[in-house]
Amino acid sequence: MTRGSFLPEGWPKYKGYFGDKLAAWCVYQNFACRQTMWQASEVVEELFSIRLPARQAYLFKQRVIPRYASLYDELKQHVLKCPVLCIDEGDVTLRKT
Repeated sequence: MTRGSFLPEGWPKYKGYFGDKLAAWCVYQNFACRQTMWQASEVVEELFSIRLPARQAYLFKQRVIPRYASLYDELKQHVLKCPVLCIDEGDVTLRKT
């Protein structure tokens, strides 16, 4: 028998001060809401009264993004196999060549 503490399956392995949910929220604000991580850290303090250094908010990306690697690969393969690619929200200048 190994000495040490027993943690149940699914117990978070991250031992830092800020939890996964806050990290995910900040990354969501960055991607979906187009806020910088600096802005997200300011909003965290304003809404939740949690002092979050902007540097820590930027580090959240490194912690959260690897979880979505398999989804990224799946989406990439889907896009590459599609016969048509629709792109929105981009300025396009058409010219004769």
